[in-house]
Amino acid sequence: MRKLEDAVRPVVALEGKPQAPLSADEQAIYDLLKEQRGWHASTVGLTRWIRQDKDAKKADKAIEAAAERLWLGMLISKDMDGNYSYE
Repeated sequence: MRKLEDAVRPVVALEGKPQAPLSADEQAIYDLLKEQRGWHASTVGLTRWIRQDKDAKKADKAIEAAAERLWLGMLISKDMDGNYSYE
């Protein structure tokens, strides 16, 4: 009878391209969410914080795109409601 130690264990390796340097918007989002751990924000909330526009009603398209790129690069999290956070 074979032991578990004798069994072949598969190794999974993921290979990808290195991530490009962060843009100014991406860096601002990343720094804000990392600084405020456990806090989450929608793209409108991120626009208000980063653009310093407390009356923003819609998300800035550049902020929205930057947050999505960070999420796709697995640097930040996104919940089912579309809110971003750093964990």
